[in-house]
Amino acid sequence: MGESTNIRWDKLLHGLSTLEQQHIAAKLERKTLAKNEVIFYEGEQASDVFIVFKGRIRLYQLSSEGKEYSSGIWSEGYVLGLISALTSSRYFINAVAVDDIEVWRLNHVDFFRIMREVPQFSLNVSRALAMLAKSSIRRTAFLALEPVQSKLKQVLFKLAVHNPKTKRYEVSGITQEELATIVGASRAWVNRTLALFEEQGLIHREKRIIVLLGQLHQNKS
Repeated sequence: MGESTNIRWDKLLHGLSTLEQQHIAAKLERKTLAKNEVIFYEGEQASDVFIVFKGRIRLYQLSSEGKEYSSGIWSEGYVLGLISALTSSRYFINAVAVDDIEVWRLNHVDFFRIMREVPQFSLNVSRALAMLAKSSIRRTAFLALEPVQSKLKQVLFKLAVHNPKTKRYEVSGITQEELATIVGASRAWVNRTLALFEEQGLIHREKRIIVLLGQLHQNKS
């Protein structure tokens, strides 16, 4: 699927000594949020960096008419608010819990202190942001020409998680409305396209679960 645009916590800790990782861990504050609870709002002054420890979050923006446009749904290990905290600006997107979640919160003051005290961490942050910029430029150019059906396939592929009990890759807990906001289509279109994918043997739909089959499953494996 190409380069990931995720900023992952494990990548930011890569190459750090055990002592350095323990030093950073001591600065993290655990926080729990219920499903649909907002982590931060667009326009709110960025005061923290968040790391998703358990569950999934959705990032979205609101148009002037109040319509939501999702940029994606992310799971364990994803880092939120890094760019806004690093630039001492306001969050430019909304973050909401898809499930009951746990996050680690790192105050932006401690974040800057760690960057000064741990050079390897600072270097990892710089590399992660450079890769994000590179991937975003490529993805923007690609998605501008890509059919919407292909976008939906990519979204399903990205959201699917391996279920060790069923030994399947499954997308669960995501509504068709949420899929529609991510790919920029209507809910009706998403419903029709999922039905088409099912006919093509790419997915199997159960209650609130989409199972990857065929080529989608093989690529994920």
